[in-house]
Formats: sequence, C-alpha cells, structure tokens
Amino acid sequence: IINFIKMKKILTICLIIISFSTLAQEITTKKGKVIYDDKEVALIDKKKKVFTISTLDNTSSYNFVKSDEKLANGVFAILYEVTNNKTNEKNHLIFTKPKRSLSGEKVLAENIALSYGFITPEGLDVEKINSFLIGEKINPEEKIKEINTQINQHIKDCKAKFKAKNFV
Repeated sequence: IINFIKMKKILTICLIIISFSTLAQEITTKKGKVIYDDKEVALIDKKKKVFTISTLDNTSSYNFVKSDEKLANGVFAILYEVTNNKTNEKNHLIFTKPKRSLSGEKVLAENIALSYGFITPEGLDVEKINSFLIGEKINPEEKIKEINTQINQHIKDCKAKFKAKNFV
C-alpha cells in the first residue's frame, strides 16, 4: 500500500510537469522568420544593432534599435528604441530581466512576445504595437535612473539588515 501511494504521488507530479510543459510557448527564429510554437508568424532581420520585425506579408514593419545599459547592481538592461517604419512613431522598451540567448533575434522575439504580447501565435500584433508607440512615452534615461535608485535603496536596506543582525 505504501508503494502504491508513493507511485500515485510520483505519477501526479509527472502529470503536472507534463501539463505545464505543453502549455509553455516556444519562440525561436530561423532563416529570417519568427517561429511561435512551430508556426511562422513574423519576419525578422538584423543589421548590426537594428532589428526589423514585420508581418509575414510585409505590410507593417518596425525597427528595434538595441542598446545596453549597465545598472547599479552590475547587470545589463536591454533597451530598444522602437519605430513604426510607416508613421515614424517612436517609443522605448526596457528589459531589466531579459531572456538570454546567443541569438539577438531570438532574445528580441521572446522578450516582446512574452513581456508585451507584440508577437502572438497568430502573428505580429500590429494594433498592440501601434497603441504602445502612440501611448505614454518612456524616457529611457529617467527610467534607468529610477531603476538604479530602487536597486541602490535595496542594497542599502540589505546592508542595514545584515549590520543589524551582526553579520557584518
């Protein structure tokens, strides 16, 4: 009976893990295409630090100009200046905990798909991207300053806690 109960628990855990893995979205890039769960959903091109993402039919395209910014804790944030190539509307994206990969195209595709929903299993969400571009403007310098202030305050709080507990 004990072995049966252990086996039942193990089977339950395995089923939970399997069900979560089937829900996970896989986003990759290959030969200039963004692939979302084995389906081509967008085109992507990279020239130096400029990524161009467009719909499969090339009716809408956006440039993402990448830069890196070192934060107060030594970690690098990834910044993108996003531009609609038809209207020239611009805004900025900042990722402080970006997905990592050797492929810059994959990093961008995963980050904008999972964090902003700009890429979906149906394709590039042009309406969502355009709404973001005409929405509240993000000032990257101010945002980085704000993030660094939060990081520095957190470091200061941690040091005070350690000191109070006589760890230092």
